[in-house]
Amino acid sequence: MKRLRHILPLLLCLLFLSCAKGDGVLFRSTVMGTVDEAGTFYDDAGWAYDFVDGQPDFTQVREIVCCDILRVDETARRYEAMLRELYHPLYREPLRRSEMAFWEQVGHDPIRLTALWYGGGCLNMSFQLSYGSASAGHDIQLVWDDTDLRENTLRFYLRHDAAGDTDESTANLDASFPISALLPEGPGQLAVELIWEWGGLSRISKLALQR
Repeated sequence: MKRLRHILPLLLCLLFLSCAKGDGVLFRSTVMGTVDEAGTFYDDAGWAYDFVDGQPDFTQVREIVCCDILRVDETARRYEAMLRELYHPLYREPLRRSEMAFWEQVGHDPIRLTALWYGGGCLNMSFQLSYGSASAGHDIQLVWDDTDLRENTLRFYLRHDAAGDTDESTANLDASFPISALLPEGPGQLAVELIWEWGGLSRISKLALQR
């Protein structure tokens, strides 16, 4: 019976996808992008999305859409799409280390980085953290280390304050931090370093950007 309970949802999902493809769906896409002033969603490759089922309820500059692609206009670089899910990633300005009081004591709860990329003028990431209560006030901050400036290098710290919450479950989250104002002017390669803490150890992830 337990096996049946796992199989039935899978069969229903496959049936749904089969019906969707029969309705003219080319493929399904889940992507992060930017919403412009006119309310148009652009992915980080520069493709625009026209949603046939109405305007999504965008609430911030950076959003994640899961949608079925119905039509592709390669000349105009536009997709005709049907929205399935809308996700709101964490979106906030990075802090400056020089402006943080009690720097060494703040935000050392574990956070595990699983993906890191640059797009839409933002440093984007996926990560995992542990929590005990959904109502707990976890705080995630990206901190720019402006006290240790290096040529062609930006160093950031990903800080997590669990506010005393206990570790019982794992959450997978996404975040987008605007950093274009911090990039040096002119062409060239830029190294981005992100320091995060997991398993009692300080870890570093690196990303190379071409300006």
